[in-house]
Amino acid sequence: MRSQVLVTILTGAAAALLLACAAIYYPNLERTAEHARWVAHTQRVLSRLDRVSAALHDAQGVQRTFLLVGGDDRPADFFAATDAARRELAAATGLTTDNPAQAANVARLRALVDEVVASWSTTLAIYQREGFDAARARVAAGTNDRRLATIDTLLDDMRDLEEGLLRTREEAAAQAYTLTLRTGALLVVLGLLSILLLGWILRRYLRERDTAAEMIFHQRQLLEATLTSIGDGVIVTDDTGRVTFLNDVAQRL
Repeated sequence: MRSQVLVTILTGAAAALLLACAAIYYPNLERTAEHARWVAHTQRVLSRLDRVSAALHDAQGVQRTFLLVGGDDRPADFFAATDAARRELAAATGLTTDNPAQAANVARLRALVDEVVASWSTTLAIYQREGFDAARARVAAGTNDRRLATIDTLLDDMRDLEEGLLRTREEAAAQAYTLTLRTGALLVVLGLLSILLLGWILRRYLRERDTAAEMIFHQRQLLEATLTSIGDGVIVTDDTGRVTFLNDVAQRL
């Protein structure tokens, strides 16, 4: 009876330990995944900002090449580059809604991009209407270069902000990952210990049961020997009155 109680207590304790570790492990696993998502989110923002910058500089290069080489129509590559810049900017807008500071920067960036693209388009139109000298004079004024420099500075500031967030989020992700590994390892160790403990308990229980069965068997043999050696007739019945034993004297009777 005591062995059964011990088995129940130790089994319950092992199960409680496993549940406690699982209660720690799975929330940590969710936090690790959440931090990883934020790290990936920040990396996407940085990628979009880089693409905005690349597209704008491509548009500037196409515009200047067109002013030098000339042509009848405005260059398709210019419009492809400016459209790409606006698409990437729209994507960055969607990614920064969680960050008020960056959302404000994106709004300012959008206004600056619209200004410089409109100015570049105006320069192209002047070139086609008035010729190279008029367009060159507009470019020489440096207004568009200053606008693009302002955009580059703003993009650098936005990158700095995102890189700071990235470092913070990477540190949090690394800490959560380490904690998840440790709690996972602890869960595995406790699981193995629980299995070993249950195996030991089961082995002990079976050994005690075998010992008890052996003792009962020996006691039964002793009892039968005692009853057999009694000079009087001995009849043994079970609870239902069925005869289970007769000694030699009883059998002769």
